[in-house]
Amino acid sequence: MKFSKFTKLTSFFILGAVAAKSLLSGQKGGAAKIDAARRAVEAANMRFREAVRLGKAGDIAALYAEDASILPPQQDIINGRKNIEAFWRAGLEGGIRDAVLTTTEVGITGNRIREIGTYAVKIWPEGQAAREDKGKYLVIWRKEPDGSVKLESDIWNSSLPRRS
Repeated sequence: MKFSKFTKLTSFFILGAVAAKSLLSGQKGGAAKIDAARRAVEAANMRFREAVRLGKAGDIAALYAEDASILPPQQDIINGRKNIEAFWRAGLEGGIRDAVLTTTEVGITGNRIREIGTYAVKIWPEGQAAREDKGKYLVIWRKEPDGSVKLESDIWNSSLPRRS
């Protein structure tokens, strides 16, 4: 059986559209896989918030992979869970009292979950007025062999104007 150029071209475009949809929907499993990833990420974000509210830098750090990196605003990259714990400890001691993370987008590639979201952080340094920072973030979570997710890369920045 011979296929016409039109049939071959049409088949090529249909296969391309199916492949693109599969990539955009998180590979095999599509929506169900993305929903499960979103639930895992949102549960971890709730643990992050609880650890912030309790002032437990070690619990925050436990959400990160041993080889994780964070990219905080106006600072150098911080690598490794121990250094990340020191960063969050300093933030908690500096007055961070609450952090609300809101997931707006989730995507999956292999064993990685890309999360985009917004945050609102309450900062209340001792002896000073409370203030709030709001911004956006992009994180990469890694699915671990035990089924848990760990933060692998974490970058965020404020949406508020810079204070002078």
